[in-house]
Amino acid sequence: MKLSTTFLLTACLSLITTATVSAQSLVGAWTYGNTASPDSSGTGVLVFLDNGIYFQAESDNTNDAPGGSTGIERGTYTWASNVLTILTTDTDTNGDNGLGDLAGGAGQGLVVTGNNFTFDGESFPRVTGGDDIVGAWSFGNPQNPGSENTGVLVFLPNNVYFQAEEVNDGDGGSTGMERGTYTWDSVSGATSFSTTVDNNGDVGMSTIDSGATFTVSGSTLTVTNPDGPSTGTFALNSVSAVPEPSTYAVIAGVLVLGIAALRRRK
Repeated sequence: MKLSTTFLLTACLSLITTATVSAQSLVGAWTYGNTASPDSSGTGVLVFLDNGIYFQAESDNTNDAPGGSTGIERGTYTWASNVLTILTTDTDTNGDNGLGDLAGGAGQGLVVTGNNFTFDGESFPRVTGGDDIVGAWSFGNPQNPGSENTGVLVFLPNNVYFQAEEVNDGDGGSTGMERGTYTWDSVSGATSFSTTVDNNGDVGMSTIDSGATFTVSGSTLTVTNPDGPSTGTFALNSVSAVPEPSTYAVIAGVLVLGIAALRRRK
């Protein structure tokens, strides 16, 4: 029985998709709690960069952690054999909340399944879907903040945003986080923000002018702000999951088989 070209192509694409999904990475943005309306356990985002840096923005989580507070974390991590190890917490303004309490420990189990990971008995969904702007974007130099501000900006598909920013430029503002809502026009790039929680002072999306544009091109988000404390043009980099090396090998193998089958068909 001869297989059609369409069938062969479909089969190859299906195998590639399956291989990509099965080789999950921790890199990307993940949420917890009720991001639209925080409950007693609070809400926040965790962002794992591919350079071993993590950020956390945590909001309104003081009821179940009396020593905690709304704030951010930046630190280093490793994830191997489904074990998350927090190596260091270099910035911590959220008190007894967050991953910082694990720093220097033996690590805890973290299992990624599809677009969720399970950690400490809680499920964390990956930030996916929606417009091109949805996801996590990093700015500054997370590995060595030095004299520049650094952090992450996360857009959720439900039009909620989080920002964790470490302020180092000496021009006002303070290290902290923001949570609020946003609108974005994919054609014009026009973007507006309504900030609900803000403890980072004169930085962040709360300082973005109503005439600002956010333009997505590939893995770059370009922000143009014509007015306000953050006047200027800024570029942010996409934080996205990447297939593991073994996945690339599977994809390459599937492509070779597909091409060979198509040649035989011809």
